[in-house]
Amino acid sequence: MQTTIITISKNSAKTLERTVLSVLAQSVLPQEYIFVDGHSTDATPPLLVEMKKKLEMNRVPTTILSQIHKAGNAGIPEAWNQGISAATGDVIAILNSDDAYEPYAIHDAQELFRQDPDAEIAVLPIRWVDAAGNSQGIFKPAPLNRLYWRMAVPHPGCFVKASVYRRIGLYNTKYSLSADYEFLWRCKMAGVRFVYGKTPAVNMETGGAANSHRSVARNETLAIASKFTKFPVLPLAAWLTRFLLRR
Repeated sequence: MQTTIITISKNSAKTLERTVLSVLAQSVLPQEYIFVDGHSTDATPPLLVEMKKKLEMNRVPTTILSQIHKAGNAGIPEAWNQGISAATGDVIAILNSDDAYEPYAIHDAQELFRQDPDAEIAVLPIRWVDAAGNSQGIFKPAPLNRLYWRMAVPHPGCFVKASVYRRIGLYNTKYSLSADYEFLWRCKMAGVRFVYGKTPAVNMETGGAANSHRSVARNETLAIASKFTKFPVLPLAAWLTRFLLRR
């Protein structure tokens, strides 16, 4: 199966090289790498060119796209969608520009698909890390019925067959922080088949956009869960709990 990695960036010069080097360190390299840059004003653009050269020296075809922004669209899902629309791989993974893979990530995802050919999304656990790379805990995927009150699946650990996007659509650009949560709800409702790994294979840095804008994230997840569930009291209770705990 051909794997495409997508990394979106905006002023990511401090962390982007670490992200790309983690891909180059894979025991199984991707067949395609796509960057979507949101008009960075720091050293990201020349760094992307440098990373493109390194990737292609290792026979990883690489494309750098400048984000095409439409008024009213949330920037993060818009950039994801642009990368997905350009991807040619059978499997697509989104690796944030401040996150990094363990060397076996792509191999483990491919092995999960080999073990279950009917699987449509392979999910690897993630390890929360601080800026220095110190572990802050593990996020293991949980059954999708827990979407009613929390994010059950770590999105950075998802390897998604391109056929899923063709079947249920891309990310909803209405949601600035929770488009991945809404996408997983649609996967659940459409009966998309998930398969789960056991070993953490993605290092995700804490303090991302959702943690920096918790009120927006809480309100978006409440709206999304309320739209899909028949039991609106559950997402409302979850919203109230997160509000009281300031999470």
